[in-house]
Amino acid sequence: MKRFLLAVAVVLFPLLSGPVQAASEEEIYAEVENLLGDAAGLDPFLNELRRALVTGTARDVAKLTAFPLPVNNNGTSFDVKSAKEFEKNYARLITEATKELVASADYTELFVSSDGVSIGNGAVWIAPVCDNQSCSKSHWALVSVNN
Repeated sequence: MKRFLLAVAVVLFPLLSGPVQAASEEEIYAEVENLLGDAAGLDPFLNELRRALVTGTARDVAKLTAFPLPVNNNGTSFDVKSAKEFEKNYARLITEATKELVASADYTELFVSSDGVSIGNGAVWIAPVCDNQSCSKSHWALVSVNN
């Protein structure tokens, strides 16, 4: 039995410990278009979000946010209900570490699901948000923060 477990470990170890191949930029765009639509809107929004987080103000980030905004911060979860509440509590809601993760994230590090696009290993999620009842119009927004 010990030999069998050792053999399994020898075979599986390289598979489990090897480098994970990241998706290419083209694959990310294809996934976004397939699961969320509006892949063309991803670049401008992501660039604006990075700029707002790194050099902008709380108001700049709030303008890019969908409310209510779920925030998970050091084990505490709550919903920020408005831009005013977001701006007032900005320093506690968006940590410097989260800002750095978003600023430095490469497209090949993004994770795409039907819920949106995860940046910085889930530090923030962005997604298209419907502008009308039929969702024929939408815009990208910050939809979740996980410090």
